Amino acid sequence: MPRRRAPGGALVVLGALGVLAAGRSLSSIMLEGISLVVAVAGLVLWAQGPRRLRAAAFPVAFLVFMLPLPRSIVRAVTPDLQNLVARFAGVVLSAVGVPHHQYGIVIELPRSTLEIAEGCNGLRFLMALVTLAAALAQATQRTLTRKVVLAAFAVPLAILANAGRVVAVCLAAYYVGPQAAGMPHHTIGKGVWALTLLPLLFLAAALRRHRRERRGPRRQPLHSTSGWKDG
Repeated sequence: MPRRRAPGGALVVLGALGVLAAGRSLSSIMLEGISLVVAVAGLVLWAQGPRRLRAAAFPVAFLVFMLPLPRSIVRAVTPDLQNLVARFAGVVLSAVGVPHHQYGIVIELPRSTLEIAEGCNGLRFLMALVTLAAALAQATQRTLTRKVVLAAFAVPLAILANAGRVVAVCLAAYYVGPQAAGMPHHTIGKGVWALTLLPLLFLAAALRRHRRERRGPRRQPLHSTSGWKDG
């Protein structure tokens, strides 16, 4: 597509610098990060034009995923996520016959006591998986609906995977011992992360296959078998 510079992009960059100044004065990492994304969009608009900016909309918007979640949101959802993970672990441990006592965010095992710390709320795990899912959706899906479905699927998947990671740590602490909260803890986390990618890839492949099936087989051109010709 042709390159047509848009001087209005300079105003966007100046606006981004204003957002940056506000973020610095308010000590807001979120505003500072947003200013960078807006500045990049303004530079593309300024140097390349609106059509090329539209073509580059996804990679520019993808920079939003580098921003940390607002602290207010983290503080608001962390207690609920901790309790959800603890209750899930308690249900699974009861189902597999592991003796324990779960109250609040604490799980007491025969030889150790585990607490669902704030760092185990799963938000970092969730953001990492949503970021990967968004990139995978852009690379594998054609329609916006399927892209949104694939990216949204990462949210419950990440919450469930994080809860499963805590269950795995509890089982390791019960069968191996309290030392499972050390290096095996991190090893379990990496293993759960690898397993989490499988249903994500499976859904991406299923959505593409569904699209091909809806389109149907490619029609073959019709060839006349008679010797007659028109005209």
